[in-house]
Amino acid sequence: MGKKKTDLTQGNITLQLLQFGLPIVVSMILQNLYNVADSLVVGRFIGDHALAAVGSTTSVSQFVLLLMGGATTGMGVIVSQYYGAGKEEEKNVKRAICTSFYIILMLAVVLGILGVLFSRQLLHGLMGVPEDVLEDSVLYLKIIFWGAVPTALYNMAFGISKALGDSVVPMLVLVVTCILNIGMNILFVAGFSMGVAGVGYATVLATLISAVICILILWKKQTIIHPEKDTIAFDWMIARHMVKIGIPSALVTATISIGNIITQRFINGYGATVMAAYSAANKIEMLLAYTPGGLTGAMQFFTGQNVGAGNYDRVKQGYRAMMKIGLAYTAIAMTVMIVFRTPLIGIFSKEGGDMVLIGGQYLVVSAIGQIFLNITYMSKSTLIGAGDSMAPVYVGLLEMAGRIIGGVVLAPFFGYLGVFAGLPIGWGLGMIYGVSRYMSGSWMKKRLVK
Repeated sequence: MGKKKTDLTQGNITLQLLQFGLPIVVSMILQNLYNVADSLVVGRFIGDHALAAVGSTTSVSQFVLLLMGGATTGMGVIVSQYYGAGKEEEKNVKRAICTSFYIILMLAVVLGILGVLFSRQLLHGLMGVPEDVLEDSVLYLKIIFWGAVPTALYNMAFGISKALGDSVVPMLVLVVTCILNIGMNILFVAGFSMGVAGVGYATVLATLISAVICILILWKKQTIIHPEKDTIAFDWMIARHMVKIGIPSALVTATISIGNIITQRFINGYGATVMAAYSAANKIEMLLAYTPGGLTGAMQFFTGQNVGAGNYDRVKQGYRAMMKIGLAYTAIAMTVMIVFRTPLIGIFSKEGGDMVLIGGQYLVVSAIGQIFLNITYMSKSTLIGAGDSMAPVYVGLLEMAGRIIGGVVLAPFFGYLGVFAGLPIGWGLGMIYGVSRYMSGSWMKKRLVK
């Protein structure tokens, strides 16, 4: 297997994290542009009610589809630790990838079918989506769930690339498919008048193309992923390791998604205007504020490789370096979100008015919590990469608690602004626990590859 440029166990730490992390950042931006393009085209070409319909589905689809992310995360940690351990573990890298494929594909099929069958119950019964936007919401959500398998395959290919230290190929693939997605959005909605269904079909088709291209390039570029006769079978030992990481990771995404559902449920009670404002502002937030998640995501694989190699001091150095990088970016994101909040929200609406004002208020509240969010992300990624799988679950529960506080305690006094405030409260609680867990050093005893 040898030591290549993708080896994160040696070299300049800050430079490596930037070189490896920046393509992940760009990839995150491009992935978020999928949702932004959906909302932007719907808001500009159809109207605020359609924007509210598409936005109301986000938390539900994330709840189900991100459960597959647990398996992807488990795969990434195992593969990166085996890869960091050296050439003698090359067979186990292959076994981990094959076993991951079986698990992730099965989850995608099951969750996709369940999502299609119960879309209406999820949106109306669980989320309380108003009747005037319900039909469009159900239609859009069903189409997104039909794309569960392509989404899972792309995420798996991206996860394998990152675990092996290559974050550039998926980024380049996304550049092309994101442009394609935006073009198809406009064509299907403005050209063919397909309404919200058009943006759903555009997203699924673009994801499918992205998955196929990424897998083909990965297959050609990384020969280590090619299965052999003795590695293609399902490996129960590796599966147990994946489950050990994957289930807690799934719980993390579940708590985050449940938190989003809780917030969306409260927001839905304030009507279509507030729903549309929240949807638009949330897309801006994902595009700007969540970008450091790409850099902190690099910490997961950096940590995985170095823990696999036993380089614990190098992990600590990486944590400090990433702290400085993240805080520098956060200052920029906060400024943009506050200063340019009105024109940013305005691009999503052809009607303007209260929707733009309310969306701007959300961006201000969100900007206040960005420092908490960045440090929370970084701590979770480091702990996951080390194999400390339960810590992020507790962080997620604390984030969810903050959202409940906003909706239950603050909303009766401050209305939708109280609901908005639940997010930075949750991030602050999660940050306190995540940093404390990292500082305790218990993660250094969680190595999975012996």
